[in-house]
Amino acid sequence: MLFRHTTTLGVRESVCKRYTLDRSQRVIETDDGPVHVKTAQGWGVIREKLEYEDVAALAREHDVSVQEMERRIWEADRDN
Repeated sequence: MLFRHTTTLGVRESVCKRYTLDRSQRVIETDDGPVHVKTAQGWGVIREKLEYEDVAALAREHDVSVQEMERRIWEADRDN
């Protein structure tokens, strides 16, 4: 199709493989409320990220900043 519908004399092709981290999700139960945590791991790496909407909702509910709520959540997780 490319040769038929264009004036090109050649086309480059490359094959690419994708490596990904395994993903999972868990819930942290805090005194302020539950928060979902997304985890990605593999290849000697572990990354965790709080679900922003959960953190923001709790921050609004308890009248604190998102950063303060994140600190509280990680502290509660560390204590458990």
